[in-house]
Amino acid sequence: MAQTSKFSHKTWLEQISNSMKTNASVNKDNETTLCIFAVPESFVEENPEAYKPQKLGLGPYHHFRDAVYKSEWDKVATVRSMLNEDHVNQFNDLVAKKIRPLYGIVHAFYGNFFDMDADTFSWMFAIDGLFLLSQIYSCNREEFVSDIMMLENQIPFYVLRELRATFHGFMNHVEDDDWFSNQLIKFCHEIISPLDISKEAKDCLGCASSSGKHLLDLLYKLIVYNGSTEQGKFERSSGKSKVARIKEIKESVRAKFPSCLSFRQGLGHVMFLTRTAIDVALHLFTRNEEEQAEQDKINSKEIKIPSVSQLHDVVNVEFKVSQGGIRSVEFDKEHMTFYLPTINVDENTEVILRNLVAYEATMLNSNSILIFAEYVDLMCGIIDKPRDVAILRKREIVRAGNNMDDEEIAKLFNGIKCTTWDRKRKHQLNIALTKVNDRFLNSTKYKVFRFMKKHVYNSWKFLTLMATIVLLILTGFQSFCDVYGCSDHFFPN
Repeated sequence: MAQTSKFSHKTWLEQISNSMKTNASVNKDNETTLCIFAVPESFVEENPEAYKPQKLGLGPYHHFRDAVYKSEWDKVATVRSMLNEDHVNQFNDLVAKKIRPLYGIVHAFYGNFFDMDADTFSWMFAIDGLFLLSQIYSCNREEFVSDIMMLENQIPFYVLRELRATFHGFMNHVEDDDWFSNQLIKFCHEIISPLDISKEAKDCLGCASSSGKHLLDLLYKLIVYNGSTEQGKFERSSGKSKVARIKEIKESVRAKFPSCLSFRQGLGHVMFLTRTAIDVALHLFTRNEEEQAEQDKINSKEIKIPSVSQLHDVVNVEFKVSQGGIRSVEFDKEHMTFYLPTINVDENTEVILRNLVAYEATMLNSNSILIFAEYVDLMCGIIDKPRDVAILRKREIVRAGNNMDDEEIAKLFNGIKCTTWDRKRKHQLNIALTKVNDRFLNSTKYKVFRFMKKHVYNSWKFLTLMATIVLLILTGFQSFCDVYGCSDHFFPN
């Protein structure tokens, strides 16, 4: 949120001067690096509300935005209630002596220039940082969770450590580093993370407050470093699947054609079959133009992979929970089993997924592997409609919270566009995707469908017209037989 005003040059000079004095020693230890980025417009334009906080502004990007400034007094009241009397009485002096000198250092974490003097900057971080600490300490799943996890709303752990040291005994907790590290991981795991996190992943990161740069970074590492790599679209149609419809037709035909048929019965059954052919043609091939346009729009955003229901119905793929996080995604061709980690979906999930993807994209260079984005693209590719969600929910791969139904979850995944289609380097998740596509596209059922689509779909209007004409001729012939009798004229004994 870079601004221009008559104070901009003075503020710039103050920031650069402080940075030159303080950054050199810190950068030698690699403690400060650019890690809180402005979200690229290519992400924001798809869903602005997923990247711009709606209720709570933390840090320089959004603290003073009018839309979220009304929460300022809630933050101040929360901080005031958590501090002891000594801290309240000495607050001004503590901020001036301990937090203000960090002005130049903290700027190194952010990618933008902020027109803000050192006093305002230090007070803003004191209030926002202490409020964030209160949320982490209490581990409450309240209304601010999605805002807290937005990329532009992050507060560096460096600031939180300095605040903890300055306001020692905040909230009357025993606040050693191990306790704080465990609390950070607990907050990420129990309150925020949409994916389960193993004990090994938690232990792997060691001291969370030093391993992570901020909350979103810590959550990213907990998810991406969770588990090992080992593990022991074509048309969407509403209503019944084509396979189920064809099975119904076969049963109807069998029921209608016993071993011995009279001419009258045979004629009636031919008419029935003709009517059925017209019904099938309409069922398989007619679509509302707006619905088709919307589906084409969705398809253009997603990776090319069959949906859950298509894999389940056409090639009998089974879906099972993997225990190793997103790195354990695997398709077992021999046993026709797709292994996927469990994902917990609630009203905050879309914001968290989108911001993790945005953070990964801005943090890594163009040659890096976007493993989390590949996982999200995979889930968006295989979930097209509510039935896909229902199948995954039954296998406990999708867990829904707060009474979210299958349609809402399908809409969530359909709304996130693919971000890895043009990447040169891929993770092994792409290997699983390739295996799935290979098995599906080479299946006999799909080849039959492709043949029907190629040779019948483009001619369905003509075939429907011909079937209608045949039906009219047969109807007229049946009427003629009812009036004049056909057996004596055409089939004499």
